[in-house]
Formats: sequence, C-alpha cells, structure tokens
Amino acid sequence: MIKDLGDYTHRLPQRLNIGDTVQIDGAYGRFDFSDKQAQIWVSNGIGFTPFLARLNELAKQPATQPIDWFHADRNLPAETLAHWQNLAQQANVNFHYIPSETQRLTAEHISQTVRDSANRSLWLCGSRSCTRSISDNLKTRSQHMEFFEFR
Repeated sequence: MIKDLGDYTHRLPQRLNIGDTVQIDGAYGRFDFSDKQAQIWVSNGIGFTPFLARLNELAKQPATQPIDWFHADRNLPAETLAHWQNLAQQANVNFHYIPSETQRLTAEHISQTVRDSANRSLWLCGSRSCTRSISDNLKTRSQHMEFFEFR
C-alpha cells in the first residue's frame, strides 16, 4: 500500500511492477504492544501503519484483551475500509473509522464509545496535532505515542 502524499508517491504505483526489488526506509518508532491490558489505538493518515501490522498478527491469533482502534482519514478507499473491517473482526478488535472530511476524532468521542477508557492503555500514531489533542484530553492508564511529521 502506497499513500498518495505528493508527486513522487502519486507516480510510484505506475512505476512499480510485481516482482520489482524495492528498498524500504524505516520502520520508525518502537511500538511493541507488549502490555496485556485493554487497549485503545488511535491513528490518523499514515499513522495506521503499526496498527495494521499488529492487526494482521492478531487476525492469526486473536486478541484476548479488549482493543478498540480509532482511525481518522480524509479519503480511505472503500476496498481498504472493508479489508480492515474484516481483519479487525478476525482479530477480535473493534474498528472505528472516522471520515475526517465530515467528522473530527476527539477524546470525547473515544470516551463515549469506550466506557472503560480510564482503565486502558492508549496507543497513538499520527500527526502531532491529533495525537496531542487526544493524549492531553483522554484519561487512560498509560500512553504510548509516535508522531509522523514527514515533509
């Protein structure tokens, strides 16, 4: 999956062929999802990456603790949304998509959706403004955060 973020990434899918060798830079951050307590995952834009990787693992061996994943994105393709919803169901993860064209992901929305949020660990990955707003306003047991501000 290549996120269309500019001229280069817009042209990249047309330039790559199945079987091409590519060099990937990263990964960035240190999400290990090591705690076993109930979790809330929050991402926006490209910040979905660590959560999607973990979701793929959990689809093979489902989570035993409650996990709610909130993802805000401007333009998530319908096929991608359906795929993530299917993976989340297999993984025993509650997936919440927030179309940021029409809605805003807020700490209030999360706490209203996840009644026991104060007893959960919070995992955030995305833009500094989104993750800061939620981490500053959502009371949770612990927080794990990564920012993406690539320019």
